[in-house]
Amino acid sequence: MALDGYLSDVNNQRQYYFPIEDAFHEAIFQNHKIWNSYIQLRKLKDYYGTAKYNEIEVKALADDFEQYMCNINSIYHARINELIIKLRDRRIVKALFAGD
Repeated sequence: MALDGYLSDVNNQRQYYFPIEDAFHEAIFQNHKIWNSYIQLRKLKDYYGTAKYNEIEVKALADDFEQYMCNINSIYHARINELIIKLRDRRIVKALFAGD
C-alpha cells in the first residue's frame, strides 16, 4: 500500500510519479504531532484519502517538507530532497496524492 503521487504541468500532463510507501509515511507522521503545524504536509496524513494541491500549494508543500525534514529519520532525507526538487520544478502546477 502506498500513497501514489502524481505531479502535473499546466496541460495536465503527468511529469512525475512519486509513491510514498508505508515505511516512509510512518517516518513522516510517527509519534509526534509537529507535522500538524504544516498546513500542506498534514493533508498527506490520511493514508487512505486523496490530497490535491494547486500551484501555490505545491510550492508550499515543498517548503513544508524542507522545514520539517529535521523531524524525519535521516535515512529518508534523500527521498525527501528528491520530492522537494520535483515539487519545485517550474513546470509543476498540480499535485495529487491518492491512497490505493
